[in-house]
Amino acid sequence: MSYTVQFYLVNLEELKKVFGSGDLSLLERLDFDEEDHEGRRRAQELIEGTPLSDKEGSGYGYALEKIVEALGCEWVSVEEFEDLRFGEFDGPLEWIIDSGAPIALPDTDDYPYVGYRELDDMKEDLASAPSEDEDEEDDRYKEEDEDDYDDYSDDESDYDNGNEFYREMLQGMYRVFRYAIRKKKAIITFYY
Repeated sequence: MSYTVQFYLVNLEELKKVFGSGDLSLLERLDFDEEDHEGRRRAQELIEGTPLSDKEGSGYGYALEKIVEALGCEWVSVEEFEDLRFGEFDGPLEWIIDSGAPIALPDTDDYPYVGYRELDDMKEDLASAPSEDEDEEDDRYKEEDEDDYDDYSDDESDYDNGNEFYREMLQGMYRVFRYAIRKKKAIITFYY
């Protein structure tokens, strides 16, 4: 099974204003399949600010992504986060699944997991990140045989072992951070 993380640049204040706004014209701009009445209903609940069902957490995550897209938030392709062969993020990547959504959504144990990073957090992360030259010399980032990626186990983290694949993911994330900072936008992610 492969996983992916979708990155969007967002103005968090504008996004937060949508929830509970009652702006049903936004609902008409959402790109749901014609038969996806449940997705449309969840999006409407978010926009109207009605109480959310505790049993629909993942559905609200999908609805949130549709709202982000309808607001014209820029999707950023991050090759290092496509076709992932494992589903755990640790170390500097934990925020992708641990930070939650920028608005209160019911807890979920199903996809998509929503994460976000504000401008100040990204600036801090970049300030403490190794430069690319330092990264090359860091023993944690020794090259490993590609077959090792298939043997990922819960008792060994890629961050601690520092494999090349994880190093590339970090570089991809830092590249998106620099881009988002230049655009003065936060990042919201959807992990599937």
